[in-house]
Amino acid sequence: MQVKLQDKSEGKGYIIQSREDSFSITDPKSGEVRTIAFRDVKQLQGKGLSKGAKIAIWSGLIGGLSLLASVVLWSLYGE
Repeated sequence: MQVKLQDKSEGKGYIIQSREDSFSITDPKSGEVRTIAFRDVKQLQGKGLSKGAKIAIWSGLIGGLSLLASVVLWSLYGE
């Protein structure tokens, strides 16, 4: 993720913590941790969801559809 701030500075890294009024990012190369107030953010750029998040969403969707199909089939043919 890349963060552009109101003062024209920039930060790059991964979000490691989020609070009510700020968040912290860590630079994967240097390990530097930076806390940024939401009010100071001008623009955020990121790559989207992580692979783990995508897997969790798809797993939940497939599980939910399987459960729905089971309930429908049981109600039609169950007794």
